[in-house]
Amino acid sequence: MILQSLSDAAVEAPFIFKKNGFYYQFISFDKCCRGLDSTYNVRVGRSKSVTGPYLDKNGVDMNHGGGSLVISGNDNWVALGHNSAYTFDGKDYLVLHAYETADNALQKLRILEMSWQGGWPTVDASDLDKNITQLIE
Repeated sequence: MILQSLSDAAVEAPFIFKKNGFYYQFISFDKCCRGLDSTYNVRVGRSKSVTGPYLDKNGVDMNHGGGSLVISGNDNWVALGHNSAYTFDGKDYLVLHAYETADNALQKLRILEMSWQGGWPTVDASDLDKNITQLIE
């Protein structure tokens, strides 16, 4: 498990997902649990081995500050983190929590469909604004 402090930020809650011969390690990065002042976001690195090393898109080891941004939120949803990834009916999903700005930073479940570009996971931040049932039907 990765747990380190980078200045005032934290790296926590790793989740490993295997896809197309790679292991992808998703992490929650930065400041959590501060309501609307939270800066939590989801980052990823990948490896051919489950034991790593996990490198980001630029080849930087996640144990040394690496991690490619997957999603950081939008105006309506902040502090995205404590994520996991799953495949259901042939589609990949990123499951996480986020604080809804319109609801006084109340933490809520979000499920986002993941696609893959160049071997890296991507999600659409505008999907945060959709009803969960719209994304999983």
